[in-house]
Parts: sequence; structure tokens; C-alpha cells
Amino acid sequence: MENAPHIMLVGRNIPADSEDRYFKWYDEVYNILYMKIPGYAGIDNYRVAKQTLDYPGIFSIQHLKNRRSVEEASKNPDRQALQKDHNATFYRIEWVWHEVYFLIGSFRNDSNSPEATIVENAPIIHIDGYRVPTAEHGKYNQWFIKWASRIYIPLIMNSPGLTAYNCFKLSDFSMRFPGHTYIEAEIPSYVSISYFDNTQSFEQYEASPANAALRRSMELELPGGLNRIWSVEYQLRKSWRK
Repeated sequence: MENAPHIMLVGRNIPADSEDRYFKWYDEVYNILYMKIPGYAGIDNYRVAKQTLDYPGIFSIQHLKNRRSVEEASKNPDRQALQKDHNATFYRIEWVWHEVYFLIGSFRNDSNSPEATIVENAPIIHIDGYRVPTAEHGKYNQWFIKWASRIYIPLIMNSPGLTAYNCFKLSDFSMRFPGHTYIEAEIPSYVSISYFDNTQSFEQYEASPANAALRRSMELELPGGLNRIWSVEYQLRKSWRK
């Protein structure tokens, strides 16, 4: 866990009358400065594919090298100043997600993609988040190592248009900023992010026998203890890299 790549998942709802001004500042100032903070490897920003009250309209994945990078970034004065400026300038934004996860498995079909959590050239992502009781984490980890990573995920990687499939576990380290007010919502203990060439590829994957087999295997291993509480599709807006 200490050396595993980490991500921070950040979800926001932005008032329609503030979007143009927000994205100009966010794209041309905020993320450019954020990428100068040590430990950050990249930021990907997405817009929800189908607007819904259940999920944030704007979503970002912040890629960090490891646990130490997360801890140091949380204390970095430049990050704290940017967050304060964000809160003061765009105080009407609704914060939904601000959670740290570490990588437990990465599967790729594109040999040109970099390692770890970053996936290039995938305009569509789908996020699944699972509720797993703490007492069942050991059983889930065993299932993931024995079955998911060796059999079921390699099968779904044959789905046309599927570029990558990354699996994460919730970290015990929080990077929530004290100046923000967050919507109180249940946070999944495990998250998978699948990367696709287009929406049609995702829809075919969702209806595939391989995906059904993966979900059935989860249910058999953890009967009644595994529930999908996130299931949402996003479109890539823009990426930033070192």
C-alpha cells in the first residue's frame, strides 16, 4: 500500500451560470499550478455523460506517485493556498467526492499506455464503486487475487474498445480540505475504473457475458456483502501531465 500509486477522486457540481468562468480559471490557472506540486503525476478532468442528481457533474482523477506523495501534498502550502482561493472565488460549487484510493490492480490492452494509474487516449470512463463491510475486506482481497485478477478481468479485457481496467481500495488517509463543505454520502471501499474508446464500447461491455460472470463471481464470494453504490459514465474534458 505504501508504494502503490494513489489517486484522489474529486467530484463537484458547478452552477450553470458559473461554468464558463470556472473552466477558464480551472484549465488555465488552477491545474497548471497544481501540476507544479511535487508528487503529482497528472490530472484528468471529466464531465458526466448523462446528467443525474446521484453523481457529480464534473469529476477529476488526480494521480499521485505513492502514499508519501499524498501525505506531502496534503501539507504543501501551495496546494493549501490554491484550495483557499478555489473556495473563496467559487463558493457556490457543491463538493461531492474528495477521496483517496490506492491501486490494487491494473490491466491494459494498450501497450503504449504508461504504467500505474494514468491511461491515455480513452475518451470514456465508467466508475463502479462497491460497498464491502470492513469485516469482509480480507475475503474480498482473496477473491480479487485468486479469481478476479487471474480469470475474470483477463476475460473482460477482450471486450472491444476496452483500453484499461484499474482497481482501487479506499485509503485511510483523507485529503479533504477544511474550508470546503461536502455532501455527506456513502463512500465505497473499493472502486474500479474502466476506460473505453467510446460509449458504444462501454454499452457492449456492460451487456457482455464476461461482465456478467465477473459480477456473479463477486456475489457468490460475498453473498449480501457486496453492493454497487457508484455506477456512472464520464467523458474526458482535458488532461494535464508533468
